[in-house]
Amino acid sequence: MIRVNSKTKSSIFMFRSGFPVIDSVLNWATYYSVTSTACVLLEGAYLQKFYNIQYYTKFNGLDINVMLGVCALLLWYVSLHIFKMGQELLFKPEEVVIAAETGTQSEITQ
Repeated sequence: MIRVNSKTKSSIFMFRSGFPVIDSVLNWATYYSVTSTACVLLEGAYLQKFYNIQYYTKFNGLDINVMLGVCALLLWYVSLHIFKMGQELLFKPEEVVIAAETGTQSEITQ
């Protein structure tokens, strides 16, 4: 049985099972799969667009341009989330708790 921890505050994880090891493995595998797929699609689209090699037989100009844009977006998304994941793994995130509006100071827990 896998329990789900609803108190997980990390926004970079796609999968949250409640077990950090399982979460990390699933997320790294997902990001790796998305990256490798985007790179393969990008390779074919690049060869067809700039070297006139018929890599995708049923795709024309607009399809190839859209594929280049989608691949760039996927790679940006994965890069950003892997960077955030690395930051979260290397540096302990700070949690800011704002006190009630009674004039007391904010608490900062690390």
